[in-house]
Amino acid sequence: MKLAIVALAAVAAVCPAQIAYLADSNTDILHTVDLNTGAATTVGSTLPLGTPSGLAHDGTTLFTLDLGGGALASLDTATGAPTTIGTTGLSGWQDIIWDPQTNQFFGVNQNNTLHAIDTAGNATLVGSTTGGLLTALAYDSTGTLWAVDFFGGSLGTLDTNTAVFTILSTTINGIQGMSFDPVTGVLYASSTNTDSLYTVDTATGVATLVGPHGNGVQFGKGFRIESAVPCQVVEYQTNSPPSTLDIDGVLAAPCVRAVTNLPIGAVGTVSFASTNVGFPYDAGVVLAPLIDVSGGAITTGLGQIVNINPGAGATLFLNGGVNLSLIVPFAGNFTLPVSSGFPLTASIQMINVDPVFPEGFLLSQGCELRIP
Repeated sequence: MKLAIVALAAVAAVCPAQIAYLADSNTDILHTVDLNTGAATTVGSTLPLGTPSGLAHDGTTLFTLDLGGGALASLDTATGAPTTIGTTGLSGWQDIIWDPQTNQFFGVNQNNTLHAIDTAGNATLVGSTTGGLLTALAYDSTGTLWAVDFFGGSLGTLDTNTAVFTILSTTINGIQGMSFDPVTGVLYASSTNTDSLYTVDTATGVATLVGPHGNGVQFGKGFRIESAVPCQVVEYQTNSPPSTLDIDGVLAAPCVRAVTNLPIGAVGTVSFASTNVGFPYDAGVVLAPLIDVSGGAITTGLGQIVNINPGAGATLFLNGGVNLSLIVPFAGNFTLPVSSGFPLTASIQMINVDPVFPEGFLLSQGCELRIP
């Protein structure tokens, strides 16, 4: 029996597709960045605005600051072309971020200060920061502002009323841009020490390589993720209570695959959960990336999506070996460790028998594991 792990959702829904932007202050070029690989794709030149430093997005428009001249400018996301809005009157800007609660920007400067910047470009000093040279800012989903020190890798929160920097963990050096994924909550960071993209665990500071930017990127001094572009096709299965699967808590969205990055030798956790205790289940594993609907993923008549790709290689099953086996009952929620001493990409998806759903089974999300 061929694997038909699939998922509800071939509905005519519109979901946000993340766009990540990277500004190179050496080459004065705006790029987009693939969050799955780290690869940069050129948008265009930011000239005549030189040394773009930091990126901010207010939900509609992308902004940057000129490191040397202090100008606040908007950037055309199709061409990279700047439109100067005003000047802060200061040089040395390290990053800028939009605050939707106060409808203004905040910017950190190389003179170890935090400023509020209005929409005309006027900068007002908030206070002096501590903890080193802060070079990247990111708001999480709770509205907490995070910052990181370029030299020491200190990672923590930054109070926009007092400029007090509270260190919570230590990560890699050289981060010049970071942004939380608004869908998954994962923190991504770009390092100029390696010109590469990483995910960062805010609790431990552990940084996991996603991949190099390539494409001539020399000094990415500004990185921002936005969910501003609608996608018209549901690409990925998502979890439901009868069939839930994740690796280290990473969750898919209808237009976003669930990707967990682990260093070689590190141990991750695969979690299996279902409310259909006592009913048969199985899970398929393929040594290949997930596949989306646009790329040819199998869908069922009721819209469930098989995001693992049996056509990319041999499929192994947790209970059935080389064949899908819906005999073993799901005894209760459990976890399995996962680790590798060498680079690999693998994906897994679970199927659970469901006596209520018309197709007789439900699929979990597909999970992709990347060990660089």
